[in-house]
Amino acid sequence: MLKLLKWIDYLTHGREGVATSWPLPARIVVVCFLFSVGIGFISALVNLHFQEAGPGKVLPDGEDVVRAYHGEPGKTQLERLLSAPEALPFNGSGSMRAAFTEKKGGGLKSAMKAVAAERSMDLAIPAEAEHAKAEVLRRRDGERLALIAWIRSGAPESTFDEKGFELKGDLAKLPITKDYLVHGEGGTVKVHLQAIVTDRCCRCHAKGVGGSGAKYPLETYEDVKDYLIPDVNQGKSLDHLALTTHVHLLAFSVLYGLTGMLFALTAWPLWMRLLIAPAPILFAVLDISFWWLARLDEPYGPMFAKAIMVSGGLVGLSLGAQIVLGALGLFRLPGKIVIVLIMIVGAAIGLGIKVKVVDPYMAKQIAASKHLVD
Repeated sequence: MLKLLKWIDYLTHGREGVATSWPLPARIVVVCFLFSVGIGFISALVNLHFQEAGPGKVLPDGEDVVRAYHGEPGKTQLERLLSAPEALPFNGSGSMRAAFTEKKGGGLKSAMKAVAAERSMDLAIPAEAEHAKAEVLRRRDGERLALIAWIRSGAPESTFDEKGFELKGDLAKLPITKDYLVHGEGGTVKVHLQAIVTDRCCRCHAKGVGGSGAKYPLETYEDVKDYLIPDVNQGKSLDHLALTTHVHLLAFSVLYGLTGMLFALTAWPLWMRLLIAPAPILFAVLDISFWWLARLDEPYGPMFAKAIMVSGGLVGLSLGAQIVLGALGLFRLPGKIVIVLIMIVGAAIGLGIKVKVVDPYMAKQIAASKHLVD
């Protein structure tokens, strides 16, 4: 069978290793192209970290992938957005937790002044200013947890407005900004949830404010109710999947087709070229197929979602093989030595970036996540 394939290969282009006969400038351009593709793939992994990985994770794990592509059955969209890690993108498919923190919450300085006046603190003193800030964030997180508790109780309309939602048991101990507390009969503690939503969310989610958030107003209970329906599947929406499938398949077909064709023209053994040349395209199609299959009901949906990590890894490995072997296959021994040295320098730079940039960033992210109350 292999002899037959070699014979067909010989008839179609006459000899193996066509790329090795190209002029030196052409081969240098090809190497630069292959290396740029590799850097682009690494940047895609960085984007994947910011889009889907949980706090303190370099890349999404099984839990993150299931949440992103299959969803969390039984949760309403509002609860999911309020409970998702703050490190996720600040949008309707990521997390809105930052609306209750210093990142997107707004009004932090005025809230700190209120706490300082309440506790006779001097914000000019760094330690006291930090304490005031921590107290503001604690209260805002209490507001977030009160909203989640209301959602889990069935989100009754009667307790959304100024009448207040009663906080019972441990919930009554939540630190909440005093402006939102409603003291009921018998010493009950209630919270005005509509006022919280107005202050924390309607700065963006209100008609007439401008921006994309204005398309999804949260000014009334009727507005909020649209996001209080438990959904069996809250992963990536069909329109999002259709758009990303269209974009990714077209881009992958061109990019991986070029890298595969260049590798196919090198002097590596035919069986190796047959296996590796088409591999990234095939694994990319498989990967995108798993995106859609992840929407199936349990247990199959989560199973296919986790398989995305495998198919994505195979795309990376096969593309890496094309880049490394393709670059080496363009040259004889002296050129191969130069390519290896370039790769070693690139690996050293990557290691330096990891130690100096990535590791400190991850440490800060983990430390920040520990301060959030789950």
